Amino acid sequence: MFTREAAYLVGVRPATIRQWVRRGHLKPMGRLGNTHAFRVEDVREAARERSTQTRSLPAGHNGPLGSQLTRGSRDIDSLLPIRVAAELAGVASSTVRSWIQRGHIRPQGRRGRESLVRLGDVLVRARAASYRPRRSNPMP
Repeated sequence: MFTREAAYLVGVRPATIRQWVRRGHLKPMGRLGNTHAFRVEDVREAARERSTQTRSLPAGHNGPLGSQLTRGSRDIDSLLPIRVAAELAGVASSTVRSWIQRGHIRPQGRRGRESLVRLGDVLVRARAASYRPRRSNPMP
C-alpha cells in the first residue's frame, strides 16, 4: 500500500502520512519513486496511536479556543450548541449554520430549540483550507 492509499484507509491526507514518517510515528517498508510503501497493519496502528494521543486538546491551549476549554468541555467529541461551538472555534454562529445547510457538518441532535454539533467537526471545518474568515475592511 502506498502513501495515498494509506491516507485514504485511515481518513487523513497524504501530507499527514508523510509527516508521520518524518516524525517517526510510521515506518515505511520501502520506496517506489516518490512514494513510500507501507504495511496495512502499520498504518492502522499508527493511526490508532495518533488518535489516542490527539483525542482531546491540551489544558493550556491558547488560541481561538482560549481558556473556555478548561471548563471541562475539552473532548472534541463533545456535543455543543452551535453558538458555543462557533465561539470555541473562532467563527460566527451563522457560519456554522451555513456549513450545516451545505452538508459540511451534520447536527448530532437537539437540546430544546438549539441544534447540537460535534466540536471536532466545527474545528476541522474552521481549519480547512477552503475556509477563510472575512477580513476587516482596510479602508476607514
